[in-house]
Amino acid sequence: MDFYYESVDEKTRVHAVKYKPQGEIRGVIQIIHGMNEYIGRYDELARFLCDNGFMVVGNDHIGHGESIENDDNLGYFCEKEGNKVLLKDIVKLMNIAQRECPDIPYYIIGHSMGSFMLRHIIALYGDRIDGAVICATGNQPGYLSAFGMVLCNLLSIVNGDHYRSKFVAAQMFKGYNKRITNKKTDFDWIVSDERVVEKYINDPKCNYIYSLNGYNNFMKIINGVNNKSLLNRIPKDLPVFFIAGEEDPVAGYGKYTTELVKLYEKIGIKNVDCKLYPNARHEIHNDYCKETVFDDIINWIDKLEENKGAKN
Repeated sequence: MDFYYESVDEKTRVHAVKYKPQGEIRGVIQIIHGMNEYIGRYDELARFLCDNGFMVVGNDHIGHGESIENDDNLGYFCEKEGNKVLLKDIVKLMNIAQRECPDIPYYIIGHSMGSFMLRHIIALYGDRIDGAVICATGNQPGYLSAFGMVLCNLLSIVNGDHYRSKFVAAQMFKGYNKRITNKKTDFDWIVSDERVVEKYINDPKCNYIYSLNGYNNFMKIINGVNNKSLLNRIPKDLPVFFIAGEEDPVAGYGKYTTELVKLYEKIGIKNVDCKLYPNARHEIHNDYCKETVFDDIINWIDKLEENKGAKN
């Protein structure tokens, strides 16, 4: 079902979805989507999780999907502190779901931009969740996001923060197709299934250029995610599952994923799992391996619940 709730910006009606299984609910799973897309693109994953007994919720971030006043606001977060507003809207949905289903396990899956948001959330609200699946995340050097923020700020002075810069967009995705032979589109790096790529290209709620405001706020999210004080707030007993495609440029073709696993283990996170999918690209939940990905998420949660039951 679709529903709406008020954003913390006190202006936007945030579009959200809920999948509720028949019978007993064994847990809740919240999905955080990536940039240039919307929560509806996770319908197949959500239905699978629902069929396995989970209530699934997710929202369109401000500037995405149906959480916009008009198409001109696609890729525009909000006037002030857009990075913080998006995070708080995610937490507001968590509040709604946890009030409806109290005292049962709560998990969050974050993909791409959503994975960076999730890495903030597990530090700030990790004591309220039972596990995090961090999908297709990056570990790019901090100076890149810092430079991106400076560039966006300078261009905004001249053009305004609603401006859509083809130059900034090109820099964001520069080289993402470099390892693909016989590439047919600029978006082949997303997934190997040509039908999914074609659908993405033809979807006006995916194939658009972010505003300078959107890119700037995204850079802010990335820039702070490996802050030592933030990392040290992650509960040491919170289970974390990193997943990514080995041909995903955002994940550094697996390099960034393994770096983050080592980082999380170094800071004392006790339960860190990881799986990389051979030949899979950015959207592993839409690629050839999606059924395996779906099963792996359920199996990971099952294992957590079994271990929890054994301890009790």
